[in-house]
Amino acid sequence: MVTNYLEINNRPYRTSDVDDFLNIYGGDDRVTRFTIWNSFTSNKEALFYINTCIPHPYCKSICINECSIGFMIIMPRDGDDKFRAEVGYVWAAEHWCQGITTTALKRAISNGFREFPDLI
Repeated sequence: MVTNYLEINNRPYRTSDVDDFLNIYGGDDRVTRFTIWNSFTSNKEALFYINTCIPHPYCKSICINECSIGFMIIMPRDGDDKFRAEVGYVWAAEHWCQGITTTALKRAISNGFREFPDLI
């Protein structure tokens, strides 16, 4: 369960998140085995990925006390499926099973309906 002293924040990625991204979750094989990408091995690779996330309408860094511990993305579909979206997320292994996913997902879903008004 999430303890009260932790401040969980969904915020846009920053290039300054690169070290957290690489060292806390993006470079951890335990985490990336559940993703469609391989573990990142350099700041250059991680920064490239973060820079592709920054302009995305809803790709947010999930932070605890301003330290990026993962991210969440909402990807609306196109055409006849424009009323649907996919939600993806990645978390640092050390923060699994603490209720952070539930808290962050509730915020993201709520924000996603505001951000993408066509969603049902």
